[in-house]
Amino acid sequence: MTARSLPPLRAGVLLPLLALISCGDSAPTASANVPDPRTLTPRDGWSSRFTFRDPAARSPRFPAPAGGWYLMPLHGHLLPTGKVMLHGYARDGLGDGGTKPHTLQNDAGWLLDPADPRLAATSDGDLPAQVFYPPTAASPGDPNGLNRRDDQSDWEFSEALLCGGHTYLSDGTLFYSGGTAFMPDDDPAVPPHPRDHGDLIAVGTARGARFNPWNTAVGTTRAGWSLGPDGQLGRRYYPTNTRLPDGRIVVSSGYFDTEEYPNPSVEVFDPARNSWAPLVPSIRPGEELAADDPRQHLFPSAQDYVHAFLLPQPWRAGQPAGNTLERQVALLGVTGRVLLLSVNGGPGLDRVFVPPGGRRPASSTDPFDWRAEGSTSVLLPDGRLLTLGGSDSAGLGGRADIYDPRPSSPTFDTWASFPLCDAAGACASRYQASALYLPDGRVAFLGGRRQESDWASGHSSEMERVVDARATRDERSPGFIDWRTRRVTFGSPWPDDLVRTQHAITLLLPDGRVLIAGGRRVYCEPSCADEQPTMRIYRPAYLDPVLAPWRPRLGALTNDATGGAFEAHHGLPVLPLGAQVRVPITTAAPPAPAAAMRFALVGLGSITHRFDQNLRYVEVPHAPAANGYRLTLPAEGAVLPPGPYMLFAVETVVTGVGPVDVPSVASFVMVR
Repeated sequence: MTARSLPPLRAGVLLPLLALISCGDSAPTASANVPDPRTLTPRDGWSSRFTFRDPAARSPRFPAPAGGWYLMPLHGHLLPTGKVMLHGYARDGLGDGGTKPHTLQNDAGWLLDPADPRLAATSDGDLPAQVFYPPTAASPGDPNGLNRRDDQSDWEFSEALLCGGHTYLSDGTLFYSGGTAFMPDDDPAVPPHPRDHGDLIAVGTARGARFNPWNTAVGTTRAGWSLGPDGQLGRRYYPTNTRLPDGRIVVSSGYFDTEEYPNPSVEVFDPARNSWAPLVPSIRPGEELAADDPRQHLFPSAQDYVHAFLLPQPWRAGQPAGNTLERQVALLGVTGRVLLLSVNGGPGLDRVFVPPGGRRPASSTDPFDWRAEGSTSVLLPDGRLLTLGGSDSAGLGGRADIYDPRPSSPTFDTWASFPLCDAAGACASRYQASALYLPDGRVAFLGGRRQESDWASGHSSEMERVVDARATRDERSPGFIDWRTRRVTFGSPWPDDLVRTQHAITLLLPDGRVLIAGGRRVYCEPSCADEQPTMRIYRPAYLDPVLAPWRPRLGALTNDATGGAFEAHHGLPVLPLGAQVRVPITTAAPPAPAAAMRFALVGLGSITHRFDQNLRYVEVPHAPAANGYRLTLPAEGAVLPPGPYMLFAVETVVTGVGPVDVPSVASFVMVR
C-alpha cells in the first residue's frame, strides 16, 4: 500500500492530527463496530505549519526583537524519552534570499513533545519552544566552558557543537564529536585560507560532548550536557559518528576548517574509558601523499558527513583478493566511492581498503563526476547500501543505487540502479533530500529539490547563484521505496511552496508520523543563509483513523524464559542480544493471522545535513505465543548494535486500495 495509489486530498484540506494522536494512544475496545477493511480508502495528510520562536532576550547587548528570536534547526534527535530535541541557532530575522540575519546564539537547543495538543491546530501559527543552550568547549579564560561568549557580535572566540557529528551511545546518551569554532579573523591560531564569516572565522573543533536525555532539568541552560576530552587527530567540521557492537564510536571525515582542508584521519572514542585512539593516521602540514596511500581516497571521498555504516556481515581477510584484514565499517563519500575500514588493532594505513567495484555508477550528464554529492543513504535490513539522489538532475538526482557489500552474496561488490519513478511514470529528482525508515520498512525520502548540472557539485563558481525559492509539487511530495521490490511511490505534497534542502531535519516519531523541520529555501552561501524556522508533521496513509481498529497495541514486554520483567534502564526494558521476548498484542479488530504480523526495531533518529548517523532498521523474527508473539532478537551486535531502539508491531490489512501495513505506537527499549 502506498500513498500514490490514494485519491488526492481536496485542495486546502489539512487533516487534524488530534484524531491521529488519539487513535495511537487510546486502547481499542472489543465492542467497536469494525467495518470491512476492503471498503476503506485510507489517505495521507499534513499538519499545519508551525514556526519556532524564542521570546526571551538572550544577550545584554541585544534585546529580543519583536516576536522573538527565530530558532533555526540544523540537528535533530528523537530522544529515548519520546521527545524531540532540535539543535541549531537563533536569528533575528528570516533572511530574504540576499541578506544574512544577525546570529545571536550559535548553540540553541529546544525540546518538542510530539504529543503536544497544539500540534493538532488546523491553522498555521507559532510554536513557542522550550529553549536551552548546550555547553561548548573552553574558550580563553574559561577552562570549564561554563561562561561562554555566545554573541558573535562581541568578536570573541567561541565554540559550538553546530556542524558536529552525533549518534547514541549504548547507554542511550547522545554523543557529539567535533563542531565549529568562531574566532576573530586576525587570530594566529586560524589556519591559512579559512572561510570568513563576516568579522569571524569558522574552523573545526576536536571536542567531544555527551547529552543525557533523562536529566530531570533538561530544558534549562546546559542541563544534561557534559564535556569530554578532545579527539587526538585534529579538528573536525562535518564529522560522522558510527557505533560499534562493543559501544565504541568511530569518528571519520570532516574538515580542519570549514571546507578548505579535509581531515582524512579516522579515530575511535571509547565511552567506557572516556578516551580516544587513532585508527587511520592524520597528515602532517605540507605532507605529500604517495600514489598508493589510501588516504588519497579519504581526501576527496570522505570529506563532509561521510555516509558511514556498521556492516552486518564483515569482510574477512581474503574477501576479495588483496584484502588482508577484517572490515567492519563502510564509508560512502561525495565521490561515490565506498571505502572499508578495519576497526580493531592499532593505527595504520592498512585500516583503509578500496574495494574494486565500490564506486557508484557514473552519470553521463554529470560534468564533475562527484557521484554522491547531495545524495542521501541508508543501510538496508539485508546488509546492502542504498544511496539516492544527487547533484545531477538528469542522471544521479533521479536515480537510486544499491551496493552489495555482503561477501556471501552472488552480487558481492557490485551496484544495481533503478529510477525514482512510480508505476504511472511520475518521477522525482532530488538534490539534498533526507531519508529515513517507516515502521513498515519502506525507505522514505523528503525535501531536497532538482539541481542544475552547471553548478551541481556545489564547488563551482556558480555557488553564489540564488535558485527559485518555490518548491514544485514533485519537490514537496514524500517518496517511498520498497527496497525488496524497488517499487517507488509518492505521497501528497505539503501545502505551501517552501523548499527544504541542506539542513532539513526528518525524524520518524514513535506513533509512526514523520516530522520535517528547517532547511534552506535557497542555496547561496556564503552571502546569505535563508533557513526555515518551521516544521510540519506528515501522517502516512497507514495512520488514517479509518484503520484504527487494526492498529496493534503493544503490551508490557516480558522475558519469555522466566516470565518476568526485564531489567529496566530509566524505565525502559533492557533486552539482551539473542533474548526471547514475549509481546502481548491487542487490536479492536479480530486477531490477525501470524502471517499478517511483523516486528521491527528502528534506531532513534539523529540527523544533520541529510544523513542520519543512528539510522538502522532490524527485522525481528517472531512466532505466535499465548496472547501475542515470541520475538527472538538477533544475537550479533554487528546486526543489532546495542543502544536505544523503537519496537514496532506492524499488521498487514487488505483495504479497498490494496494492502496497508498498519504500525503500532512504538515501545522504547534498550538493547545490550
